[in-house]
Amino acid sequence: MLDNGAVAFIGQKHRQIALLDTKKQGDSAMIELVSNEMIQKQSDISAKLADINQHYAKRFNVELLEVLEVVSKINSTTLPIERVNLYQDWLRAFSQRSVDDAKYAIEATWAQYMQAAKAAWNFPSHGRLNS
Repeated sequence: MLDNGAVAFIGQKHRQIALLDTKKQGDSAMIELVSNEMIQKQSDISAKLADINQHYAKRFNVELLEVLEVVSKINSTTLPIERVNLYQDWLRAFSQRSVDDAKYAIEATWAQYMQAAKAAWNFPSHGRLNS
């Protein structure tokens, strides 16, 4: 299996070969090349978004199970101080999970931004579509 660097290198070589062909075939070949690259990038973004959605679906399930467990424990205790302690423990863990979720969201957003910036930097316009 190829790593991302090898795939990027092959993609870059393919783009260079296709760009040479565009000189022979005109703008339609360039438009087809750009369209194919955009479709591939959209597929990559969609896959990453599916991963993010799956992550949060799992987090939702974990959170639901945690709440059910805490409610069960609170209902089974008779002393108010024990109930308060259970709630405080849950709230502390919930706060930490919320911080972890926020960090994950920031990291995922940053990774998507960097991928989009890299794609924009490598966009093969060469002045032909901009004229």
